[in-house]
Amino acid sequence: MAFLHDQGIVHRDIKPANLVADFTDSTAVKLFVIDFGVAMWYSEEKPLCMRYCGTEEWTAPEVIDNGRWDPKPADVWAAAKTLSRLADVCILNQRALQMTNDSTSS
Repeated sequence: MAFLHDQGIVHRDIKPANLVADFTDSTAVKLFVIDFGVAMWYSEEKPLCMRYCGTEEWTAPEVIDNGRWDPKPADVWAAAKTLSRLADVCILNQRALQMTNDSTSS
């Protein structure tokens, strides 16, 4: 998000479906943001949006309220929710793998 925001771009629809992971490097995973269909250039002179966009499950509360909202913190909120969900999935997968290993070693 910081890179996009530093370039003056706000995505406005961060969610797991708009992230692609590259696992070709064995030392690090590269994460790419895709689908810039509702993205826009951010302007400090006119920072607030007035129209709802994004995907409701991944959208910051202030966006859903249909008021005036700043897309930068809304992007950060959606990214944090997305990363939280991805962490939950990783933990669940790790637990399932551990349970499988425990049952096969008995």
